Amino acid sequence: MSNELKTVAVTMGDPGGIGPEIIIKALSAYPPARGNDKLNRHIRFLLIGDEQIFQTASRLLKSDFKPKKIDSIDCLTGELPAGIYFLHLKSPTGVTMGQVNRANGTAAWNCLQTAIDLIHQHKISALVTAPVSKEAINLAGYPFTGHTEFLAKKNNARKVAMMFVGKNLKVSLVTTHLAYKKVPLYLSTQKILETILITDDWLKKYCGRRQPRLAVCGLNPHAGESGWLGSEEKNIIAPAVTQAKEAGLACQGPFPADNIFKQALDGAFEAVIALYHDQGLIPIKMFGFNESANITLGLPIIRTSPLHGTAFDLAGKGTAEAGSMTTAINLATEMCLQEKSLF
Repeated sequence: MSNELKTVAVTMGDPGGIGPEIIIKALSAYPPARGNDKLNRHIRFLLIGDEQIFQTASRLLKSDFKPKKIDSIDCLTGELPAGIYFLHLKSPTGVTMGQVNRANGTAAWNCLQTAIDLIHQHKISALVTAPVSKEAINLAGYPFTGHTEFLAKKNNARKVAMMFVGKNLKVSLVTTHLAYKKVPLYLSTQKILETILITDDWLKKYCGRRQPRLAVCGLNPHAGESGWLGSEEKNIIAPAVTQAKEAGLACQGPFPADNIFKQALDGAFEAVIALYHDQGLIPIKMFGFNESANITLGLPIIRTSPLHGTAFDLAGKGTAEAGSMTTAINLATEMCLQEKSLF
């Protein structure tokens, strides 16, 4: 483990959602509060958001959570010790709890832009993003399909992938926020191969796997049934698997998606490559929702997030479950410290 101090930024997300509440719950119960020596010495957290909104959430939760306030990102120097810090970004007038509106979208966007500045200035090692509303951000006038796509574009990342990490299951996606009818049109042997390679690299770097065993899903029922139920397996997916094998990877497939996740859960594979959003997310959320989180592979820094959305219907009630946010923060810090305990 490096002795270098690592900064983990945490963005507020949509101020009308549960982001501030679950951040407070997660960090209030986090190891630094329990005296974890490694984290006390090597990790500092930076919350980015509206101070008043977090204060309101703290009162709601009856929490004494009080991070140290800094004036600007210029304060993030080597002299700032480990701990939990707060960078205040005032929200525009009109922010509303539990609703989708333009002001909420602007507030969330401002937090993301500040995070991008931090990345470009090399001031943070990891970014944890609370949920945002794509609709609200678009209402605010910013074209936005999701954190993954936004961060990839802003960082000129050639290839990124969403990977979902749980206690017993890891799944990477070839396509992300894409209408289902567009999935077959988007898939290509190259895109599938790139996702296989980027997943293999991550497992080797952070999980200590010398030759990770990877499984690739089919697109059609029964993985195409030898072409009777679709040709994508034969023409697009199988060639990617073959190329991965020729490159020395322990990769198999395409498998019918209705049983390969059970095999992975039973230990046959270290990770599964899913072809579209719901194909990968349904098993992850069924088997350990509150113990799983999202990682964006391929960015210049570590980026994680919880699995769920803004949950506007729960906002302001203090009942939102913080397990996935806690896992996202744990993953970010464990990767910063090159720990393997969560994997």
